Amino acid sequence: MAMTTPKTCATCRHSKPTSEFNVHSCRPDGLRNICKECQREENKASYARHREKRQAEARQRMSAWRKAPENAEKNRRTAAEWYRANGERARDRARRWGIENPELKRAADRDYRAANRGRINAHIKKYKIRKRKAVPLWANLDAIAKIYQLSEQLTRSTGVKHHVDHIYPLQSPRVCGLHCESNLRVIPALDNLKKGNRLPVG
Repeated sequence: MAMTTPKTCATCRHSKPTSEFNVHSCRPDGLRNICKECQREENKASYARHREKRQAEARQRMSAWRKAPENAEKNRRTAAEWYRANGERARDRARRWGIENPELKRAADRDYRAANRGRINAHIKKYKIRKRKAVPLWANLDAIAKIYQLSEQLTRSTGVKHHVDHIYPLQSPRVCGLHCESNLRVIPALDNLKKGNRLPVG
């Protein structure tokens, strides 16, 4: 059969060369009854209709693989090695995901807090102790209090959540800042979450 013989697509109804049709051994002429272009569009539409189901199935398969005894330890070692080599990248990706998916982030945080209450309390206690130790004797406590009051006022007046940010983080691999008025500033919460414990630029 010559590849230039015309064939009509059952979907778009256009007459096209047989080279525009995929092979189908069960058809009388050995070709599919819809052209390659229409087949691609159908495949895209089918994937879009079933995308969430397929993604959920893929997550379930991956979760089952990770939990399998023969894979659990290997997966933990691989994840730990990757995180040690790409910690900053992983934190950036997590921050971006939280900013782009606020509802999912809040739900994930609720689930984590419910399952890890003791760990969170220990972390909060450690942070409070670290912040208390970072307060120098010459710090102006009234000025610090006014900065926190300003953060609350801006949150109420603008409707945008604001945080008090340590310009130089209290804990950083390079340098640790102090909890004093000159090291504090009020910025939008999203900007603070993006910054993390990075040092100021410039």
